[in-house]
Amino acid sequence: MRTLLLAMLLCLPLANAVTTPLVLEVEDVFRITEASLGSTKVTPTAGAGANITLRVRTSDPATVVALFLDQVIELDGSDVFEAALHLSYAMPPGNYSIELMASNGEETVSQVLTFVYAPLAAVLLDIPELRFGRLVPGETTLVEGDSDLSTAKPTIYNAGNVPVNLAISAETPYAGEEKIALANVQFAIGNDDYGPLKTATQVKNVSLKPGEALPLNLKISVPYASSGGTYVGALRITAR
Repeated sequence: MRTLLLAMLLCLPLANAVTTPLVLEVEDVFRITEASLGSTKVTPTAGAGANITLRVRTSDPATVVALFLDQVIELDGSDVFEAALHLSYAMPPGNYSIELMASNGEETVSQVLTFVYAPLAAVLLDIPELRFGRLVPGETTLVEGDSDLSTAKPTIYNAGNVPVNLAISAETPYAGEEKIALANVQFAIGNDDYGPLKTATQVKNVSLKPGEALPLNLKISVPYASSGGTYVGALRITAR
């Protein structure tokens, strides 16, 4: 009897309970449904900078522009809107934002994307190799640099986005077993006095700013007893 009574109690409906449909009507509004720039951390390449691609989707056909620093960039597309943005290698490191604005002719909506531009300490030489031409034993030859990247004269320039000093070292020029001691090869950065190249690193506190350039001047005195031949060494310049 107790079991039967329990079953009857469970089947009795509650007099004050009622079920009704819950209907929600959500208005279809114009919006940016997707926005990206590939990465939230962008690292520039020395002397080249970086490229980022903006990609945007909207709920309706629209026109889309991006506002970055003093630029207004139009994004191309219909379903997916895209635009390539070039960042200079000398652009200061830090946090940046890009405001996206989309309009369907009646409404305008916006969204902000942020990224970090990483610091880069780098220097480059504007010529692929240093050549002194034909040298005569017992004579001194001078190679003068300049601050113009468009000439064939050697120029050191800051190819990063932070101020740098210069660390300079060299390898002794050899032709087979013959060599010309580094004491005979001198250099000067900008208006500095000449000093000999060394295998040990020499630091020049020039505080070279991003995009700034200095002439690299070289002077070689070939010992009179030097044998003929092509002598090959190396010059290393590193950002510090």
